[in-house]
Amino acid sequence: MRQLPPLPGLGAKLEQGWSRRQVLAMLAGGTWSLLSSCISSNVSQPIMDTCVSQMALCSPTSVVGSSSPTQIFWYAEPDPKGIFKTLVDTFNALGFGVQVTLAAQGSSTDAYHQWLRQQLKAGRETPQIFSLDIIYTAEFAEQHWLVSLDELLCQSDSEQYLQTALTAASYPTSEGRLWALPLHSDVGLLFCRSDIPYAAGESLPPSSWKQLSAMAREAQAKQSVTGVLPGWGYLWQDARYEGLVCNALEVFSGYGAQLLAEDSGQQDKRPTYQVIVEHYRDQLEQALGDMVSWVQGPGAITPLQSLESTGGMWGLDEPLTIAHFNQGIAAFMRNWPYAYNQLDIRGLGSQAHTQRVAVYPLPGATRPCIGGWQVAINAHASPRERAAALTFARWLLCDSAQKALAGSQNYLPVLKEIYNDPGLQANVPFYSGLWQMIEERGQLRPRLAQYAQFSSAVQAAVYSALLGERHPAEAITQLGQQLHALLG
Repeated sequence: MRQLPPLPGLGAKLEQGWSRRQVLAMLAGGTWSLLSSCISSNVSQPIMDTCVSQMALCSPTSVVGSSSPTQIFWYAEPDPKGIFKTLVDTFNALGFGVQVTLAAQGSSTDAYHQWLRQQLKAGRETPQIFSLDIIYTAEFAEQHWLVSLDELLCQSDSEQYLQTALTAASYPTSEGRLWALPLHSDVGLLFCRSDIPYAAGESLPPSSWKQLSAMAREAQAKQSVTGVLPGWGYLWQDARYEGLVCNALEVFSGYGAQLLAEDSGQQDKRPTYQVIVEHYRDQLEQALGDMVSWVQGPGAITPLQSLESTGGMWGLDEPLTIAHFNQGIAAFMRNWPYAYNQLDIRGLGSQAHTQRVAVYPLPGATRPCIGGWQVAINAHASPRERAAALTFARWLLCDSAQKALAGSQNYLPVLKEIYNDPGLQANVPFYSGLWQMIEERGQLRPRLAQYAQFSSAVQAAVYSALLGERHPAEAITQLGQQLHALLG
C-alpha cells in the first residue's frame, strides 16, 4: 500500500486562520478519525506531518463533512474498451464518499481540446476533473483554469513516477508548478515484421531512417509481405494533425536536428525556447526530403494514395496504420504501444503476431516523442468538488489502477514499478526496460502556452512538402519564419 508523503505547511495554515475543516478538505482523502484527532489536540507540526504521512493513497476515505457522496464528472479521453468505466465503477464501490460519473469523449483530440477550452473559458464547474493531453498543460495553466497540486507530491514520492510525465504536468507560474497528475504515458515505437526476408546483410532493427527506407523498399519490391495486395514498406502518421508533428519531430531528431532549444537554466520559471532552425537547416532539409521520398516517386514506401481522403481525413492516422498493418501489406509501422494489443495480421492468426512482429525503439539516435494523458482539476469547481476530484485523482495513481491501465490496452503506466510486473512482461515483451528508454531517450514536445500554434505551423510546413506544394527547403524556411514570429 502506497503512502502519502508529509505535506508541508499544515501548522502554518492553521496559524493563518484556516479552519480545521478547511485543512482536512485540502487534504481531501485523509483518514478523518486520525487527522481530526491530531488537529483537535493541537499537536506539533512534526506529529501532524507524521499523521498525514500515514494516509494511504489507495485506502478508502471520505470527503470531509459530507453526509452523502459528492457527485463529480470526469471527462476522459476515448475509452473504446471500457477500462475507464471499470476504474470508475471500482472507485465508486470503495466508499470514498465520492461518486464519479464518466463521460468519455469522441476520437478527435483536437475537438475535445476545443470543447474543454469553451467550458473552462465560460467558467463552468463541470467537468470537475478532466483528462488533459500533456501538450496542453501550459496553455491551461496560463489561463488559470487548473488547481495547483504542488503540495501533493514531495521529492521522495515523485521519484516513484516517470519524471518525464511529471515534467509534462508541470509549468511554473506565480500560482504554482504542478497542474495535473499523470494518468498514463506513451512513446513512439517501431513495429517490424520479423518473418519476411530482407536484403542480404540487413537485420532488425534498422540502425537509421535511411536503412529503414532501404529495408522497406527491398521488402516491398519482393512483395514478400503479402500475396494479395500490393505491398507498402512503412506505415506512419502522415495526415495533417498532431500525429504528423510527432512523426516529424522524431525523424528530425534521427538526423541530429531539432526546431527549438529549451533554456535549461530556467527550472523555476516558465520554460523559454530559442528557435534554432537555421542552425540545423541542412539536417532538417535532408530529413524532410527523405520523408517526402516515402510518399512520392518510384521508391515510395508509403504511396501517395495514402494521402488521399479517407473518412474525411487526408492521410493516415494511428487507427488506419494499424488497420493497414493488419492487412499484411507493410514491413514496418510507427505507432504507440497500444497498437500491439490490436495486432491481428491477415494470414497469421490472432496469436501469431507475438512471434512474427518485433517491437523496437525508433531507428538509431531518434528521440521518440512522449505522449500521454493526465488528470487535472477544474479551478471553477466548488471547494467540496475539488476535494472530491483530488481524492479520485490520487486513487488513479495507485498500484491497482495503474496496473489495470497497463493490462487493458497497453497504456504505459506512470508508476515505474508496474513495468517489472511478470504478468505484464509476459503479455507485452517490450515492457522490460521500456521506462528507462522513455526517461533516457524520449522527447517532450515544447511546453508552450501557444502549443496549438506551434503544432499548426509544423503541420502546415511538413504537410505542404509531402503534397509536393513546397520544396523541403522552402517548407523549412517557412517553418523557421513562423516559429520566430510565434516565439520572438
